[in-house]
Amino acid sequence: MKTVILIILYHFAAQVRGQLITTFVVLLIYYYINFTTKYFISGGCSVSNCKINSVYYKRMCACSQEAPSQCSKQDNNCQACVLQGNECNSNPGAPACCPIGNGNAYCNSKTMKCEATRYCREDGLNCPFDDLSPLETRNTIQIIQNSALFSRDIQFPIIRTLEPQKSGWNAGRRSVSRQRIAYVAVFDYKTNLLYRVLVNLRNGSIISRVLLKSALPPVQDREYNDANMTFSNDPRVQLALKRRGLDIRRTGCDASALGSLGWSLNGIGTRLVRVALSYQDPKTSYFDWNFIEGVEGTIDLNTMKMVAFDDSEMVPLGPPSRVSYAALKYKPKLKPLVITQSQGSSIRVRGQQIQWYKWKFMYSMDIIHGLQLFHVRYEADCQERLVLYKMSLSEMFVPYGAGGKHWRWRNYFDAGEYAVGSSATPLVHGQDVPENAILLNCTQFSTRTTSFKVQSLPGCIAAYERDTGMLYKHTNWNTGKTNGRRGRQMVLGFLSSLGNYAYFYEYIFHMDGTLQVNVKLTGTILPRGVRYTRNDPNCIESCATPVEDYLVAPPHQHFFNYRIDLDVDGPQNYVARVDVTNDPIGPGNPDGGTFSPKKKIIANESSDRFNVRQSRSWHVINANSRNRYRTPRGYAIKPQDMGYSFINPPNPFYPQAQFVSRPFWVTAYKDKEQSAASDFPRTGIPYQGLPRYIRDKQSVENADVVTWYTFGLTHTTRPEEWPLMNVHNAGFSLVPYNFQSQNSEVPLEGNCR
Repeated sequence: MKTVILIILYHFAAQVRGQLITTFVVLLIYYYINFTTKYFISGGCSVSNCKINSVYYKRMCACSQEAPSQCSKQDNNCQACVLQGNECNSNPGAPACCPIGNGNAYCNSKTMKCEATRYCREDGLNCPFDDLSPLETRNTIQIIQNSALFSRDIQFPIIRTLEPQKSGWNAGRRSVSRQRIAYVAVFDYKTNLLYRVLVNLRNGSIISRVLLKSALPPVQDREYNDANMTFSNDPRVQLALKRRGLDIRRTGCDASALGSLGWSLNGIGTRLVRVALSYQDPKTSYFDWNFIEGVEGTIDLNTMKMVAFDDSEMVPLGPPSRVSYAALKYKPKLKPLVITQSQGSSIRVRGQQIQWYKWKFMYSMDIIHGLQLFHVRYEADCQERLVLYKMSLSEMFVPYGAGGKHWRWRNYFDAGEYAVGSSATPLVHGQDVPENAILLNCTQFSTRTTSFKVQSLPGCIAAYERDTGMLYKHTNWNTGKTNGRRGRQMVLGFLSSLGNYAYFYEYIFHMDGTLQVNVKLTGTILPRGVRYTRNDPNCIESCATPVEDYLVAPPHQHFFNYRIDLDVDGPQNYVARVDVTNDPIGPGNPDGGTFSPKKKIIANESSDRFNVRQSRSWHVINANSRNRYRTPRGYAIKPQDMGYSFINPPNPFYPQAQFVSRPFWVTAYKDKEQSAASDFPRTGIPYQGLPRYIRDKQSVENADVVTWYTFGLTHTTRPEEWPLMNVHNAGFSLVPYNFQSQNSEVPLEGNCR
């Protein structure tokens, strides 16, 4: 057939003048027919029966691993991987051919470019980092309930997506990129045992069930409700209220987890909560933190019985709050300030992937750790480069400084015990976030009852741009000419309401490559009943600062630990402590006035202290990736708020909260090390988390390293913060150091933008 067609074509081409042109036309048509008959006439690889896009098909017929059998590997070169500069030629099933050393991990078959990390949803499947949808969460619960592995009385303290192993993800393994596994912590009330269960959502099977020894789950919403009911129905509680002349119908219960602190009462393995009472004014019930001092009880959650009760001191109640819902509608007499973007937002959202300016990243909402970032990339020196593999809040610890038996137990692990992510609340335009904010949904799972309500929570995450004023400014004093530019940031954040406090956790992306972490603290301070008033002449200096008659607000601290997996232009990094010190006196420094930064490499897993006097910071550096001046690229962890802990070893909470003793920790990467205070800080064995992670002193030079940073806020309260507290801010910054070769925001000649 081909021969006949070729003869006809030759006679046709002979009409064309010149032998060279004739030969060229014949060869051109021959190869066209050869390609056509091989892939179309013979029923071979085609666009319709191979899962490829038209751009890639024009280069080669490369099908996915699920392509029809007639598309053989010999025909479509499915395993090919060719690299020319930053151009690559591969498909999702081919081995990675892009060098990891410069931050490029795999070949994108759509763009034909080496990219810093695999781009999810290329094949239309859920990304393995995506949060579980409400349907997937319900299916996971159903699969476990239908199994014969547990009793019928079970709870699910944790349900989340199981992240792929980092090594497999970076290697581009196809099985990892298609993984869809649910991680579930299952607590069986009948046996008082906690299990880790993995569920394969692709085929609906249980992969494994592992008993978590020496660990018990956080207190569930349903248990808080039951404990409060047990306490309020106890005759001793009702008698205590009658002695104080208080109406039980106007009281509210506030149960708090005791964790390992309660083991001294009933032994290891018990799960206890301490219940206190507050008095509520029905007319202004919004503020219900008017505690009834001296009345407390301890409830055993295993038996749901009160194992300890105290009715001691009689302290006057503070006056009812003067603020009501109606008063909260007050707005100051200021002219409107409207934030609009007439051409729309510059933020691009695709699933759980966000792109803004030079930034690209993924996000997820975890039930324990809240809002997380994955695969954060930034364009530097005209190339997209990896900055972070993952960053998230690891743990949060809030110790109170008040003395006395009714207050010393008030210490809170807000992440590991109270689940920051599960307390996310919908955001309101014009109140919580500006009018131009893009609101994103997340899956919310409630354990208030045994019905396990699962729903999509609307608007729990906000992404928005904001003006930041001057970015830079310069005036040439000789010519009088000026050069300046406005700055802009992108904010990604969510609001978590935990008891009396509300926290707005923010990731702030700057135009210059800086990534800032900020937490806004607001709500109402926790008051303590006392025997004196604001005008008591005997308590001007000696007593705590009153916020209301018979009410003070005890000092306390907020500690936030972030797990920061920096992969600066690739996973092989090292960490250095950088201090600014005086240079030695000598010929070049006769008066001792010169100073410079001094770098010391951290060789092994360890922790480090603040040094304010020497402006200490910590740098994560890639020795294999250098900028235009041959300087290794890096990012610096820059302190912003430094809270020094007052929790010392005699304190019963110290073994679980030891991570607050040092602000900076560095460890070698391990998939399972995700929490600074262990996965279950209240009920786990002591000295877990970071102290255990660094025990083997593993090398962290030219390795996949993880840094952990703790910042804090020491809150000495004042009456200006009552009854509602204006926002306090705390955080830190990740700042590029030699990551770029110049200020890329200045329009210089040769700048890629």
